[in-house]
Amino acid sequence: MRSFQDVSIRFEGEVYRFSAVVSETRTRVEFPNSSRIVSLPNNPDGVRGYRADHIYIDEAAMFRDDFQLKTATAFTTTAQRGRITLISTPKGKRGWFYEAYQAGRKKKGWSLHSAHYSECRHISEEEIRELRTILTHTEFRQEMELEFLDERGALIPYDAILACVSDYTPEPERVENPVFMGIDFGRYRDSTVITGVELLPDGGLRIIYLRELRGADFSQQLRVIEDAGARLRPVCIAVDKTGMGLPLYERLASKLPQTEGITITSSIKEALETTLCNLIQNRRLTIPADATELINHLSMFQRKLGKGGTRYEAPEGVHDDYVISLALAVYSAIREPRSGVVVERFWSW
Repeated sequence: MRSFQDVSIRFEGEVYRFSAVVSETRTRVEFPNSSRIVSLPNNPDGVRGYRADHIYIDEAAMFRDDFQLKTATAFTTTAQRGRITLISTPKGKRGWFYEAYQAGRKKKGWSLHSAHYSECRHISEEEIRELRTILTHTEFRQEMELEFLDERGALIPYDAILACVSDYTPEPERVENPVFMGIDFGRYRDSTVITGVELLPDGGLRIIYLRELRGADFSQQLRVIEDAGARLRPVCIAVDKTGMGLPLYERLASKLPQTEGITITSSIKEALETTLCNLIQNRRLTIPADATELINHLSMFQRKLGKGGTRYEAPEGVHDDYVISLALAVYSAIREPRSGVVVERFWSW
């Protein structure tokens, strides 16, 4: 808390000074004027029972159970004439943050404030150009232009994805249940993504392995996949063998006999994506909270209706590697039992 020592703050012509912290812990700071800062987890139950003059909720658009949190915090400032401040980057036209934003536009109970990157003098034009090359067009609109992007056309609602997110650390070496892998090989600028899921006794699936390979040559990719296969001992490794994936599939199958190649036609892709969608909608898939790339890609994946039929694809400028890799693993895990090679864990230290 050294940053709180000898601090001066000027506000509306007045200077406020404080130079000491009375007490501090990892989640609480108390100052000489008896004011306190308390840090609480993103959990509606953890918020209840507190009384506060001002509540700051950071990244409010990203929360699970945000409306339950809204209910819990409503009582925190009751009879205190307190205030609630929601701070966040937009994340779709959904949730408490978007509701408050809309109310602020209509001047109904909320005041609305924004900070566009063009107002931030410490961000250089060179950095903005670099961000434009790193972020997709859709991501730049949301993260930098502060746009609430419409979820219409999204295959899976963001709320349904968040309902599957859990705060856990995957430990693939400790898994005793059957494991299934899905691999989507990168093409040109795309990445190769490897996903491993555990088939739970109740029929649900949990992600236990997720890795993206960017800029790796084919030999490096195969070495990483072989290592993952040795660690996870999967029942099946479902691989997209469409196009340039065919030679990689053949090389992989020669070393890992449980490898199964899938040629992704439009009908197969529809089956893959609708199966994944149904699993998420029914909360039968558990996703680790730190899998942010996967969560973002799932939320942006689209179902488009056209004259030629239904297409399942990522929006322009966004790759579908994460989604296809996960869909392959899921599809492999929930199919009817197949004949052929089955790898079982029969001994562990």
